[in-house]
Amino acid sequence: MTVAELLARIIAAYPGATQDAMKTFKPVFYARLQRHEGEALEVAATAVLGSFRPKFGQPFPIPADFEAHLATGKLDRGNNLGPSIRGWLKDRDERRRRIHADWVNGQGAKIKANRPHAVYSACTLMAIELAATCADRLVLTAEQIALCEDQAISRARVEMFGPPPKTEETWRDQRAQVREAWMANPHPVSVRFRSAA
Repeated sequence: MTVAELLARIIAAYPGATQDAMKTFKPVFYARLQRHEGEALEVAATAVLGSFRPKFGQPFPIPADFEAHLATGKLDRGNNLGPSIRGWLKDRDERRRRIHADWVNGQGAKIKANRPHAVYSACTLMAIELAATCADRLVLTAEQIALCEDQAISRARVEMFGPPPKTEETWRDQRAQVREAWMANPHPVSVRFRSAA
């Protein structure tokens, strides 16, 4: 079916499709429906003309009525396939929480019992981060725990002594003092030292 044939059908079927009205709509029909000429336009015409009821504000079908039955030309991104993004995000969040809770009750409890609180806190942050991408079970490696400990010492050194010292020897001494403070009180609320250097 061509747009010209469609217009002829509309004029024949609907008394409201006067010559004056069609002068306005004819270019719109061509602009919006010409690329669909053929079987697709025939199917859309059958659907619209078979169900359209004229009313005062719209005495005959307009291009938008036909476009609802035609391919849009937009890429189908599979919006109707698979779970919704909200469902997927909810499932991912529940899985992350479960994996992290299992870590807290397992390896996390062991780290908490055997390491200073600052190290446990750093490991917890890493576990939260890794749980988001972990498939099933999370276990921090010895290297990851050592990295957490190093980060915790660095943070505590800055909290206790402020900006980095001028010498590496002083820096190492400050880190050693952090370890000593942890041995004396592995679960401090907040400890502050004043640097002599």
